Amino acid sequence: MLRLVTAAGAIVAMSALAAPAMAVVPGKVLNSASVDGFTVNVLRFPTVAHLARPTSTTGTVTSGTNADGTNPYGGSPLAGSAFLSMNGGSVTYVFKHPAAWIAFIWGTPDSYNYVSLYDTTGALIGTLNGGDIASAFGFQTGQYMQILSTTPIGSVVASSDQCCFEVGNQVQSSVAQ
Repeated sequence: MLRLVTAAGAIVAMSALAAPAMAVVPGKVLNSASVDGFTVNVLRFPTVAHLARPTSTTGTVTSGTNADGTNPYGGSPLAGSAFLSMNGGSVTYVFKHPAAWIAFIWGTPDSYNYVSLYDTTGALIGTLNGGDIASAFGFQTGQYMQILSTTPIGSVVASSDQCCFEVGNQVQSSVAQ
């Protein structure tokens, strides 16, 4: 089971599908590209908003519907939903079980936004740069992104050197056991 914590603190359980875990997606794939050594998909926008609570934060991180930066939900039906914004800060998500992929709404993929994926021992798998995401997909506005890894993901750090890196609707898969 995959457990997600909503903004209200409620736990939502989702079944992890059987192998191959890498084929599981949280929504329809609209576009796909190889970015910084990872397969990255742009997915259909979700219809339900939730905000996973980070394991830890550093620097300036705000949360809410009026956090720093551009609301990543844009003009969607989720526009009034809470999101996280890093302004010279970072958020860390440590997973209870290894993940094959992560997905989240990326507000504005700027060159000073980074997503670093770590394996279950804490070793860096790799880092994605927002500028590379924008170049690969040709957009600068909120998109629902899925990042797939061939190495099981133990934790993720999203960070920004300046204002702002906005994220919402964070989910992850469980690696098939």
